[in-house]
Amino acid sequence: MNLDQWTSLRETPAPIAGVSAAEIGGPDRTVLFGFTCERLSWHVYLADGQIHLATYDSQTAQVTVHQRREYWPAAELIPDKRVYPESTDWRFAQLMVARAIAVPYRNWDESRARLWAPLAFHGLIVSPEEGRLVQRTDPAPAAGNEAAQ
Repeated sequence: MNLDQWTSLRETPAPIAGVSAAEIGGPDRTVLFGFTCERLSWHVYLADGQIHLATYDSQTAQVTVHQRREYWPAAELIPDKRVYPESTDWRFAQLMVARAIAVPYRNWDESRARLWAPLAFHGLIVSPEEGRLVQRTDPAPAAGNEAAQ
């Protein structure tokens, strides 16, 4: 590297570090589903114009984290273990690539893809009324109506 290259490198703007619900857009749905090193389910979903992050023990239905915001630092939406690519929204995945966020995907599982494809939500969500985990059974958005499937 020469001095001009070094100077231009230092002048390169920092990448966008966050993601907003408006950028993801589209209907309420799962945008990422995975799990942590502690084997907690990690569900990132859009609902009511906000990005929700819920972590929970799927065996006991115990919620360990539930936060919702219109804007998140992108890296905070990625679990420390693995992500199911079949349960990741296409638009969300593109935004993570654009922000240089490494997503630790598992291998593609076609049977899992067929199982979850009809549903908008690929995991449990936290009920806004009751604060407990519930299954939302909205149908998946029609192709062309969202940025995901």
